[in-house]
Amino acid sequence: MSIYEGLTEFLLPEVTKLFEKYIYFNTALPSSVGILTDSMYRESEFIDGSCEKSMMFTMRASLPYSEERDGENMSNLAIFDEFASWIESQEDQGNYPTLGDNITVFQIEVNRETPTFVSISEDGTEAEYSFGIEITYLEE
Repeated sequence: MSIYEGLTEFLLPEVTKLFEKYIYFNTALPSSVGILTDSMYRESEFIDGSCEKSMMFTMRASLPYSEERDGENMSNLAIFDEFASWIESQEDQGNYPTLGDNITVFQIEVNRETPTFVSISEDGTEAEYSFGIEITYLEE
């Protein structure tokens, strides 16, 4: 299993429940949820050859947008808030994704709790939002 498969398997049930969409890696298709691998990557190597690594991902989602009904736009933010709360609860419970052999995750967190507004679709019906997720793990 790759890191990306493990992360998808971990996030998919909650993404499907809240966003009613499927996850795509390293793409941001319209009307989808995309998980983009950020270039920010930290690594510390230990004497025994193991490495502590942190990978950052940006989650992007397109949701319905309305110029007339601000309530719909506020609902979008509430979906992200609920998802961020779910990530935090997984951290609190020590419930982490399985990322493959010899990899032990010991932290998952949302590194931007408030989603960033990215854009509005050309037809004005969808808004794209994003926020970051960071996973820290030990690779032996």
